[in-house]
Amino acid sequence: MFARLDPVAFQTCFRAWVHALGQHLPDDVVAIDGKTLRRTHDAAIARSPLHLVSAWSTVQGLVLGQLEIDAKTANILSTLTPITQAPAPTDAT
Repeated sequence: MFARLDPVAFQTCFRAWVHALGQHLPDDVVAIDGKTLRRTHDAAIARSPLHLVSAWSTVQGLVLGQLEIDAKTANILSTLTPITQAPAPTDAT
């Protein structure tokens, strides 16, 4: 079913839905976390590991958005487009 969806239209609708959630939950805290996926690199073809940054709604208990970033970075907040206006604490790992 997902293969038939237009990815750009889906992303537009999803972001509008996430923004609407944020309007109704002013006390929500969005947790930002970065992860490197194991076994996603390949030295033979110079492919770096896949690094992802996620935004998690602590009130809703769901991922609001996820982005692939080029390299592991300590400042993951600078790589995200704001998803909501909620405060965004980060972990130290």
